[in-house]
Amino acid sequence: MRTLVTEDVADYTRLALDLGARGLKHGGIVFTSTRRFPRAAGGSGALLAALEKLLADRPAEDALEGVTVWLEPRGTAPSA
Repeated sequence: MRTLVTEDVADYTRLALDLGARGLKHGGIVFTSTRRFPRAAGGSGALLAALEKLLADRPAEDALEGVTVWLEPRGTAPSA
């Protein structure tokens, strides 16, 4: 399974809940926003650093399976 990174919180939250109600899992959903990671100069570097930290903190192949999480800038704790 693959984990999805998206800003589309409304649609993917609904899809994750629908899958769960049917007893199915998804590969993981990581939510982000332009407020947390502005697309101005340097924004993509911060986004990549936060993704690297998330993966380093959850090294197992299936660590994000069935999980939805908000991506946090480096130096802050992830919120589920």
